[in-house]
Amino acid sequence: SFYGMTWGNVRAAAVVVLPALAAAFLLSMGAQAVLAACGTADSLALPVLREENRVPLFGVLAPLAARVAAEYRVRGGRVALLATAATTQAGEAARALLRAGIPAEAVEVLACPAFVTMAERGTVEGEAAAERVAAVLAPLRGKDIRTLALGCTHFSHLAPLIGTAFPSACVVDGAREAGAALGQALAGTPAAEGHGTWRAYTSGDPAAFARAAAGYLGEPIPTEPLPSRIR
Repeated sequence: SFYGMTWGNVRAAAVVVLPALAAAFLLSMGAQAVLAACGTADSLALPVLREENRVPLFGVLAPLAARVAAEYRVRGGRVALLATAATTQAGEAARALLRAGIPAEAVEVLACPAFVTMAERGTVEGEAAAERVAAVLAPLRGKDIRTLALGCTHFSHLAPLIGTAFPSACVVDGAREAGAALGQALAGTPAAEGHGTWRAYTSGDPAAFARAAAGYLGEPIPTEPLPSRIR
């Protein structure tokens, strides 16, 4: 993060620099592939990272767009792209949908910064959370939305509530699609066969991160502070 803020809420220049530093750190630890599991980092930093690094680099937007396009061909109607303010302003997420074959007039883009806050705080279930999600998505009412594309990996935690708010639409989770694409790319390697181990580094409070990660992933996640040079 950037001084405790998620990348979707900071200026574009910082989002270019910080992922580059993080990727360099991971490569120094022996990483053989890197997943930019953030729609904002994918939008703003991944092209630069691909120019500077030779290891396989994966993002969220391309696999998300591929799955959304498949749903669009079946469902028709319109697609709603939900993302952070920085991702929507960058425009790369919407362009990914167009490259996948979805016409521009069928794409509705909605910035949902409140969803990031809800996910960070763990406010992802219950009546109050459902009401908040419905209020954020209110601008999409009456627009024939049949597919909802989650362009921020924070939004995965709110996918059930988003689906409840639009019960007739298909919710496509960018995080799940990115994970599936990475799994396919790593097929046949030890990591894909379940022999890997978790190791997390955070720019925030390691104990708080470990608690949140364990809650979401269902198992303890060893967590260490990120070196100060890349915070």
